[in-house]
Amino acid sequence: MSFRGSAATEKSPQKSRYLASLETLALPARASVTVRKMSYPMTEPRVSVLIPTYNRTAYLREAIGSALGQTFRDIEVVIVDDGSTDDTAKIVREITDPRVRYLWQANHGVAAALNLH
Repeated sequence: MSFRGSAATEKSPQKSRYLASLETLALPARASVTVRKMSYPMTEPRVSVLIPTYNRTAYLREAIGSALGQTFRDIEVVIVDDGSTDDTAKIVREITDPRVRYLWQANHGVAAALNLH
């Protein structure tokens, strides 16, 4: 299985397509962002893509775009923010794709982020 848009294919046309699609997305600002529920007609996604992050806004758009750009569409992308102090929440707010969920927790490290309850 290959994953398009990975770091190994940094100069590929897929990367430009992912980033271009993200540039057109917008979400109205909210007072607080914790969890965004999926709102499209789907019982449960077959695949969950977990993206733990801590102060990595430079890579977040590309990571989300890569996950959303896969040919397999029955997914959810869960961004677990491990207490970032940068613009991580703002970056995620800009994405309107209903398959994207955002969870925030106080900083406890990547292991805790991946085992969030």
